[in-house]
Amino acid sequence: MKRCALVLSMGLTLVTTSMAWGQISYPPGSLTVLSRPPGAAFRLTGDRVVVGRTPMMLERGLVGRFRVQSFEPGFESWGRSVLLDGVSADTLWMTLRSKSSLRAGLRSLLVPGWGQFYGERPSAGWVELIAGAAAVGVLAAAHLEYENRVDEFKAASSSVDRRRAADRAEEAYDARNLAMGVAAGVWTLSILDAVAFFPRFNTGAVTVGMEERSQGDEARMAVVTRVRFR
Repeated sequence: MKRCALVLSMGLTLVTTSMAWGQISYPPGSLTVLSRPPGAAFRLTGDRVVVGRTPMMLERGLVGRFRVQSFEPGFESWGRSVLLDGVSADTLWMTLRSKSSLRAGLRSLLVPGWGQFYGERPSAGWVELIAGAAAVGVLAAAHLEYENRVDEFKAASSSVDRRRAADRAEEAYDARNLAMGVAAGVWTLSILDAVAFFPRFNTGAVTVGMEERSQGDEARMAVVTRVRFR
């Protein structure tokens, strides 16, 4: 009898599992977070804070406005606000865009170091940013000095004073051109560094568990992690 009961229990378990795999129902008051590609880490903040990895189903207990963000390495940051009523079965898709060396170079074209930060190289980013700020500061000071020398030349009354003012203005002009060349060099090096040393990220998906969904004659397997709040 015990053996028969054990066999019967195992059979019921297998039947229940097969039915669950064959048809997944999304319960009321749930939020299913999915992503392209799958396996992306995300953070949900609001009355509750949830950190997980897609695909994940959050069942019950989530009511109100929440902020969902993803900062997956190798992908650009993603964020969206969602309003949950605690009754509907909502699905949120996160479509992540891979980072690229081209976009890193364009960022460094605007601000030195921005492309390095974008490529998740903060040390290089700080170096380029500080160098760029210093170059801009020196260039601004050199330009101001040149403007002052030009004003002195215009205000000179005698030929001797005008000749001396002209010499000083020419020196200030050369110094400003030198500072401009240094600033251009810093910008160029920042762009080349952002593109040439852009890291190769491992953007493979992470999978946990399985779920089968049917669409017409096609069937596909997906992965869902479920979390229920009490």
